[in-house]
Amino acid sequence: MLISDCTLREGEQQPGVVLGAPEKVAIAKILRDVGARRAEIGTPAVSSGEREAIAAVVESGAIPETLGVCRARTGDIAMAADCGLWGVVVSSPVSPHQLTTKFGWSVDQMIDAAVTAHTAAKERRLVTFASAYDTLRTDREDLRAVYGELNRQGLIDGIRIVDTVGVGTPKVVADLVRWCTDEFGLPIEVHFHDDFGLATANAVAAVEAGAEAVSSSIAGVGERAGNTATEEVAAALEVLLGVKTGLAVDRLGQSFIRAAELMRLQLQNNRAIIGKNSFRHVSGISISGYIKSPLAAQPVEAEQVGRGSNLVLGKTSGRHAVEHLLAALRVDATELDVGRLVESLKETAEENRRVLSTADLVRAVRTQLEN
Repeated sequence: MLISDCTLREGEQQPGVVLGAPEKVAIAKILRDVGARRAEIGTPAVSSGEREAIAAVVESGAIPETLGVCRARTGDIAMAADCGLWGVVVSSPVSPHQLTTKFGWSVDQMIDAAVTAHTAAKERRLVTFASAYDTLRTDREDLRAVYGELNRQGLIDGIRIVDTVGVGTPKVVADLVRWCTDEFGLPIEVHFHDDFGLATANAVAAVEAGAEAVSSSIAGVGERAGNTATEEVAAALEVLLGVKTGLAVDRLGQSFIRAAELMRLQLQNNRAIIGKNSFRHVSGISISGYIKSPLAAQPVEAEQVGRGSNLVLGKTSGRHAVEHLLAALRVDATELDVGRLVESLKETAEENRRVLSTADLVRAVRTQLEN
């Protein structure tokens, strides 16, 4: 299977994220360096500046298979082709929440628009993916009508299952992937939002059920609660299931932290894989195990996903942690009352409500030796 990263398109739907051509090209090169083959790099209809940025990414050659997301309109298709894109994802609203409430269209009207748009894409020699917007809240008969007609006319190279508002669960998603596979016999890509915190779990379930591609974004950047995070789903598939994604998982961590900086994202400290605390240990029970073997305290060696582990001192740290860090500083613990030192450090952490630095440890050692 493969990862179709959507950072350069979906990322800009997160309030406050704006990417010009230099940032898009820089992030595209980061994706290239971790082995990404396919990426959604923008929405051509957004603006002339967006089209210039898309064209710059295409021209950079960083991503072999560049996708643009288009509405079911021939004008959008023309703009995508003019940007030099490899393919298009044609988004067609089909669920009642979108089609009837938002647009006031019938399913037949949507089918006509989708057929026209996909025909235009094929005439421009674009690879085409049909994307039923809000798939998880769409009646299967309507999915059968839209995807079935596009497939019957030979207008699509694959279909997408899109959980636009994050209401899917792993069981429901897996069942839908299997149904689409049986019904249409086309490659399936999934795109999940994280409104209930289930996006990565749903993506993994979808792959286990037969999905061939996952649309995901660095750090889960995207509208509202974000999307399936590329680093999370790639690491979970590679490490937990042994599924090859085509990405160099051992380069994801630091590479994606740099990408997040380019987007000016403030990553939560306890974010999986790329959060500051994802391989950082403070509690005594965790550190005592880590010292014997990192896998006693974390699921993988940090280097396996492009990170490094580290130990810090705080209120919950114990003797093992202090002795380990003293050894790293080449301080002879036998010359100290380690128990008293531990209590002193705990008091400092409680008073200041923070983890302690190396300077705090050195200061505590000096104080004890001087008294």
